[in-house]
Amino acid sequence: DLKGAKLTNADLRRAELIGADMSGADLTGANLRDCNLRRAILEDATLVDADLSDVNMREANLTRADLTRANLSGANLSGVTMSGANLTDANLEAAIFRNTDLSLAVMDGTRLVDADFSGANWWRAQGLTQSQLDELSAKYAPDEDASAERRDDYQRWLGNQK
Repeated sequence: DLKGAKLTNADLRRAELIGADMSGADLTGANLRDCNLRRAILEDATLVDADLSDVNMREANLTRADLTRANLSGANLSGVTMSGANLTDANLEAAIFRNTDLSLAVMDGTRLVDADFSGANWWRAQGLTQSQLDELSAKYAPDEDASAERRDDYQRWLGNQK
């Protein structure tokens, strides 16, 4: 239980924090490289400038987390709840966002090179550029494997883009 913990600039490389409750924790500038945060609760956590490269965050809760300028390159964020998270200027290069909830996530200035958004609702994020939206539409539009609800939501969004 690390709720509200102050872990600024902490070196937590390769730590096993599976299912840890870190809601409201301050991890500004922390090094979490290669950490296992599967099913961790990081709701309202501050991860500004944190190094989360190659981290396993499958099924974690990052609701309203502040990931401004965080390095998430190569991170596995499959099935993560990121609604309302702030990813401004974050490095998401080669990160995996399969089936991730990005509703109302702020993604201004994010680097998306080689990121995988299969099954994610990326169109519900805010701040993506038109070229990023075009690329994501071409590569990661919901297919027949997506739920009918997600496909319908995408079609409504697409209709509003015209």
